[in-house]
Amino acid sequence: MKELRIPNPFGGRILHIEETSSTMDAARQQVLSPSLSGGESAGMHGTVISTSLQTAGRGRLDGRSWFSPSGQSLMFTLILSRSRIPVPVTSLSIRSALALVAVLRYRFGLESCIKWPNDVQIQGKKISGILCESAGDDLFIGIGINCAQREFPSSLKRPATSLFLETGRREPPLDMMEDLLSSLKRHFTELPSEELPASAAPELCGRGELVSIFEGDPRRGKRVEGYVEGIGISGELQLRQINGKIKRIFSGE
Repeated sequence: MKELRIPNPFGGRILHIEETSSTMDAARQQVLSPSLSGGESAGMHGTVISTSLQTAGRGRLDGRSWFSPSGQSLMFTLILSRSRIPVPVTSLSIRSALALVAVLRYRFGLESCIKWPNDVQIQGKKISGILCESAGDDLFIGIGINCAQREFPSSLKRPATSLFLETGRREPPLDMMEDLLSSLKRHFTELPSEELPASAAPELCGRGELVSIFEGDPRRGKRVEGYVEGIGISGELQLRQINGKIKRIFSGE
């Protein structure tokens, strides 16, 4: 594990592992055993764990993985302390997605949208996935972004894309780390909860479209139908049902 000399607006160290099962696992281990990098558990807020290769990267649901050939994706987990984040924890996933949408727009000129609750897409193709977990006061924000991939396995259930496929630019994944961390910091600390709905609504995929959602666990959840209306102050999806009532959904697929 080595420390990267990349500015971090959260104030923590940026630690890089060439290969790991997943940055989420490595971050949890770091919190439990801070001596691995010479840190102290009380000072883990803002620490970033990144990698070049994940051998068992996981998605939000069991059985989903993150396809990440060595050196072709930006993959990291940001460790935060719940007590130092001024916004609802439930809004961190959508705020993270908004931060990435902003970076894709101003750094690459790409228009993307957020597929609630945790994907960023470009014209229906996934370019990024976000995973937020917690343990006590510790929060873990995992982000994976396809950067240099020229193609994807045909076995993928959903279409994917990369920065290279969209722009033709082959930029080292770590080069966008500073911009993304700065954008995350702004969206976590400078975007008031009451302004989140107005900021998020224009960036939603399928806004105004009729969708079917499994509320909660998609394998056991109740199917809910409605029109994508927007995002609430806590990051929940708002669906306008056929009867005109707004249904607030905090987790689902």
